[in-house]
Amino acid sequence: MCRGAWRLLRACRPLVTASAAIALHACQSVPGATDQALTQGLQVAEAAVAADRPDLARQLYQSLVERYPDAPAPRLRLARIAFEQGDFPFAHRQFVEAAGMRLPERSRAEAWFSAGRAALSQEAVADATSHFRRARALVEDSVGAAWIVNGLAVAATIEADLESAAAYYREAMTLDPSNARIVANYVQMLIEAGQVVEAAQIYTGQAPSFWSGNDERRLRILLQTHLPD
Repeated sequence: MCRGAWRLLRACRPLVTASAAIALHACQSVPGATDQALTQGLQVAEAAVAADRPDLARQLYQSLVERYPDAPAPRLRLARIAFEQGDFPFAHRQFVEAAGMRLPERSRAEAWFSAGRAALSQEAVADATSHFRRARALVEDSVGAAWIVNGLAVAATIEADLESAAAYYREAMTLDPSNARIVANYVQMLIEAGQVVEAAQIYTGQAPSFWSGNDERRLRILLQTHLPD
């Protein structure tokens, strides 16, 4: 892996993992909670989450998974907690297993997308790419699809396949032109790839208010560092 790709992985990972808020929202609506005891158990675990007690919530979700191994809801929520705690191997296994359960397409897409994020966090790029592709095949809405294609772009960048990465980023931006985080990822990839003029054109083509968080300042500093005098 080239040094630039490694820097890009570190820079992009928060943008990918932060996309739990993409318009899939499966963990709030997955089926399998029709059993009254399971429903009550989920409510107790969710109360632990709301009380900012993730360790207790994880124990409760784990207990529900053991009691209801065929129910996707507790497994997905257990995986989410594990991911947020940085236990990526465990989260990955749970997301993959949940994706193989009987789920609506949208919920299965969320599971595969989340599995891709967990794999990417372990630098298992081939697995991440496979999971993102499975998710992409299930999603039609442009906002959710844009985040998934962004994941494919990050994975391609890590593999130093910058041509494919650029194509994925352009696809993602076509799907959701208003997604400032994806545009920032693309600009940074172009800078790292030495395509500074194109990166500068995209950056200057947006108003400062377009960018999210500290991306505007970060990209400006990167461009100033790489642009010729």
